[in-house]
Amino acid sequence: MKISQSLKNWLYALAATVLGLVFSRIVISGLTSIAAFSSADDSTEINFTDIYDKVADRSSVRTLSDDVVIVSVDSCNREQIAATIDAISFFEPSAVGLDLFFVYPSGMDGALIEAIEGCDNIVLPVTDGENPVKSYFYPISGKSYGCVNMASSASYDIVRDYIPLFEVDSLKVPCMALALAQKMTGKKIDKGFLQQKIWYPAVDFEIIDYKELIDNEGFPLLEARDRIEGKAVLVGVVDDKSDVHRTPVKDEMPGIEIHAHILDTILHNKGVKEASMLLNIVVAFLCSLLFLRLHLFFKDWLDDVGEMIMRIFLFILIYIFLITGANLYIKSHCFVDFSTTLLMLGFSLTALSIIKGSLFLISMIKEKKK
Repeated sequence: MKISQSLKNWLYALAATVLGLVFSRIVISGLTSIAAFSSADDSTEINFTDIYDKVADRSSVRTLSDDVVIVSVDSCNREQIAATIDAISFFEPSAVGLDLFFVYPSGMDGALIEAIEGCDNIVLPVTDGENPVKSYFYPISGKSYGCVNMASSASYDIVRDYIPLFEVDSLKVPCMALALAQKMTGKKIDKGFLQQKIWYPAVDFEIIDYKELIDNEGFPLLEARDRIEGKAVLVGVVDDKSDVHRTPVKDEMPGIEIHAHILDTILHNKGVKEASMLLNIVVAFLCSLLFLRLHLFFKDWLDDVGEMIMRIFLFILIYIFLITGANLYIKSHCFVDFSTTLLMLGFSLTALSIIKGSLFLISMIKEKKK
């Protein structure tokens, strides 16, 4: 019984799609292995969201955060830091995050400790058990703590994610941003231990130099109240080259600014919803199958002209997938990994050529044997 040409074409398309899926998974696994080999940290893996982050960050509409400000205390001594904390506390912020460690004693520590103790809603920094660092006069009774570890092992890794909870001295300690968000809202926010995506694009934060908050004698400048009141204030250094990290939108971003982005992500629920690997593969498989079937239809109908039409259509499809993926990511914070689809379209076409070429060679061999 002869199989109709239409059914044959469906079988060709199906076989080529399966082969294309196998080829694409091998390539993705290979690239991931190379990235993992070059660094012990997963953050160097090829990640399609980096492209979308860059596109979104170039938006002409940028947002200056109304909730989070950064106070720079670069080149400050401890007495000036104490005066800055006093001024911030006087302006009634919703929360204060101190992203500074004091690992050795100083003659100015009395004023600093007094300022910290007098700031009711301050969050002090710690690190996790793997790289323990804390100020010599911590813990201070009654104060909250936040972990300032980045979700990367070195400054050259790309910081895409944050870890909400850490284990510190057998206790669950939130990251600095989560601790601040809980201070601001007065609610416990359950985020778990799993890494979550940071939303960077098109968000800026006001950076206030400490001299704009205090006068020469260390007293608060009253005109600065509107810049602080009711906001979360991150206090730290922005020009410390030892605390600079790569992000999807900047090659060099101060750690304190990354904490600000994490806080903004939590406060406005900007977390990215990622489609499952299964959904990505199903979408890629169906798109590839339908494309190949259409390719065979035009090839049978118009021969080389039909193949030319489908090659042009392939470029159009690539553009559509890139635009669709970017729009889903930017507008809905939803990430569908169309890179699998794009790879499969290319590999499936190659697989189709291999299948049809192999069948042609087999038929030629059979003919010669006759």
